[in-house]
Amino acid sequence: ILEVSKRTKEVYSKVSAAEKKCIRDGCKGLGDVNRLKILEFLKGCEKAVGAIVEHVGLPQNQVSMHLRCLRWCGYVDTRRDGRYVLYSLGDDGVLQVIELAHGILQGSEVHIMACDVIGECDDNLSNVTGWRSVTD
Repeated sequence: ILEVSKRTKEVYSKVSAAEKKCIRDGCKGLGDVNRLKILEFLKGCEKAVGAIVEHVGLPQNQVSMHLRCLRWCGYVDTRRDGRYVLYSLGDDGVLQVIELAHGILQGSEVHIMACDVIGECDDNLSNVTGWRSVTD
């Protein structure tokens, strides 16, 4: 693990400030549960907005906002078919990133949810650990 950490530090230290900002913003694009649901739903085939709305369970305007973000980030592509706009994965690499993140984070869920900077002390934490916050 120490060698991996050193290697990661070496690689990351060579990344420009602009590239670091792009990495940060790209992670933000993937940083929403609904956008992750959409990406996983698009795995293997293209879908119309109506099918995505039904799968995610959000109003159409919210799904459209998420799709706009994913498209802007290059994570999804569109194709017009008559009156329908069909969405598909822009690059299968995005699913590899999600799978890699899942593998890295596996076993760290409690720590991430408890982090007062990025996580939230909510019912999700109590579901995993049985722990309740003082304010409950």
